[in-house]
Amino acid sequence: MAPWALLLGAVAATGALDWLHGEWVRPLFGPVAPVPAVAVLVALGGTAVRRMEALGWLEVLPGARFSEAAAACGVFPSLFAVVVILVDARFGIPLWLTVPPPWSLLFYPVMGVAAEIAFHLLPLSALLLALGRRAAGRPSVFWGCAVPIALLEPLFQVAPDLADGSLSAIGVYTAVQVWAFGVAQFAVLRRYGLLSMYSFRVVYYLEWHVLWGALRAG
Repeated sequence: MAPWALLLGAVAATGALDWLHGEWVRPLFGPVAPVPAVAVLVALGGTAVRRMEALGWLEVLPGARFSEAAAACGVFPSLFAVVVILVDARFGIPLWLTVPPPWSLLFYPVMGVAAEIAFHLLPLSALLLALGRRAAGRPSVFWGCAVPIALLEPLFQVAPDLADGSLSAIGVYTAVQVWAFGVAQFAVLRRYGLLSMYSFRVVYYLEWHVLWGALRAG
């Protein structure tokens, strides 16, 4: 029940953000209205997770390993956040959108749901479900799918710079960091489940986008 509550809450929060500050969420979805877009993503993502769980690829809740999962999701994303904050403080990482508090506390966790489904869960489930039950549970198959899928999010972020030939060293660093972050998230998903994977991203967002973003803007 908890994962579906999270997903449905993301739809409701998207509607609130679109109504209050549509200028933040609408550019992320192009010509598609944010609420229907997130609703479709939630429906597809929830279905994909249930199917992968049924085939033995992952579990939705961390269960008896909750304390271990909580420790992993508190420490490791913080390491990523510290590194990117240090790089930003020294060299400056271009950000096209910084949402100020208190709205950032809603915006980034909600958009994290959309990013998790679009860049990770849907592509992963498509490949794993295509492989069927015979490959279910094999770590080599999982990682053979997950490692290249982790490239989707950084490629999406640097695509405009690649298109006009303006990709900088900072852009390359950002892409590598986002890829490594995605691989780490898949490790968390594999070991601890969906909620831990999402928590991993939220902790990183709170430290990098919310806390550092507020200091950076100030």
